[in-house]
Amino acid sequence: MSAKGGFYFAQLICAVALAAGCQGGPVGKLLTNQDSAKIARLTDDAGKQYEAGNLDAAAEIYHEILKIDPGNVMANFRMAVLHHKAGRVNDAAAFYQKALKSDPGHFKSNYNLGMIYLNDLKDMDQAEFHLRQAHTSNPLPHVKTELERAIEQAQAKKEAQKPSKVDMPRSLPGGAVSRADSSPAATPGNPKGAEKASKRQPASLPPLAPLPVEGSSSPGQGAGGSPGSTSPEGGVAELKERLKKEPNSPTLLLHLGQAYQRSADNAQAEKSYRKAMEAQPGFIPAYKALADLLEMTGKRKAAIVELKKLTSAQPGEAWAWERLGALALEDGDTATAFSSFTKALQSNPENANVHFRLAQMYDKAMDRQMALEHYKKFSTISDDMDMLKLAGERIKALSGGR
Repeated sequence: MSAKGGFYFAQLICAVALAAGCQGGPVGKLLTNQDSAKIARLTDDAGKQYEAGNLDAAAEIYHEILKIDPGNVMANFRMAVLHHKAGRVNDAAAFYQKALKSDPGHFKSNYNLGMIYLNDLKDMDQAEFHLRQAHTSNPLPHVKTELERAIEQAQAKKEAQKPSKVDMPRSLPGGAVSRADSSPAATPGNPKGAEKASKRQPASLPPLAPLPVEGSSSPGQGAGGSPGSTSPEGGVAELKERLKKEPNSPTLLLHLGQAYQRSADNAQAEKSYRKAMEAQPGFIPAYKALADLLEMTGKRKAAIVELKKLTSAQPGEAWAWERLGALALEDGDTATAFSSFTKALQSNPENANVHFRLAQMYDKAMDRQMALEHYKKFSTISDDMDMLKLAGERIKALSGGR
């Protein structure tokens, strides 16, 4: 891209960030058939422009999509990648968060956001959270490796923060506490932290085809806000105040649960998610958050129970069938896993992950024809290069090396 083109692109994606956050249309608004048809056409056009390397043109088209549907997952995800290519890590993270607000289980957004927190913003708790979400959705080996790295660094950070005998707090009159160094910790959420982060040379991010994140530069503030803060929806105290005015708001209760979860208060997080489900039965984001929390805290059986309740009440929820199948498979219940994955495809026949899981199950059961069918279908709809390579190898092996 030319210098002039790069300057234009930088201006354009900043404009998109503002447009996505404006009041022109709420996230999750109902789209007309005409809107949906236009978005489908624009998405196809944008993808072609991106693949051809015309990033300016692709950004213009995603801009148009977000004006129609600010919560569009794919447009927000691809804008995040385009921001990253332009060297704005904070803006990239903000768009990943927008994508996750509409689809909390979006694998690539969780993975890329987790890697930003791990390598660039150095927020190990957030890195662990998003990488764990990614691993839950798609347990690839490289995702597990990065998750383990985030956990290890988070533990090391906690150990380093333990007060030594020299640094023990001393009481002052009135119950105040004094330390030798009372300066605020440098985090991406405060100015000092942002200043330090801007001087850091972050590591490169692993590529996620077909939208490779080729590298990153120093995080900086932009139109997308500061994703390094604890939560774009507010902290626990702020959300409690807002709930006094809207005590039965499922969205606020969900955000409160997420805030509790980020502060490692999982018991309160679970209570908040359940209250959100009571406030609005069938509130899908709360079910997703609760299932994730139960699984992350080792309560897999409880997660299965909640997912079975949801699939019984709303059998068209493909993500719930997929998650139920994954948990059942981990428990060795192949019958439930097979049934759940099959029902997931009935609701969403283009779910690449489910095709891959079923292909692996048929492969293991030595049903060559069905394994090939699902591997081939996966290969036509997936854009994950790591898994495409695995599928290609199995297709070749099952086809007799042809």
